[in-house]
Amino acid sequence: MIVCPRCSKENQDHYMFCLGCGTDLKGGGGPKKEFKPAAARPARPGGGLGGAAPRAGGGIGGAAARPGAARPGAAAPGARP
Repeated sequence: MIVCPRCSKENQDHYMFCLGCGTDLKGGGGPKKEFKPAAARPARPGGGLGGAAPRAGGGIGGAAARPGAARPGAAAPGARP
């Protein structure tokens, strides 16, 4: 067993990285690269992920989600064609 020098978790001998904290257990691997987050992109106009705007009465909890609710363009119950 290899004991991690950073978090003291016991790891199997063939593990290259600690299962507890991800520390390099073999000590090689070359220089570590510093993590740099990608530059933030400007927000899209209108927000969200793009695409069409939500329709009135649609979506979660809208009229279309309730059974028996009237739908735009649908005939009233019991109406004749």
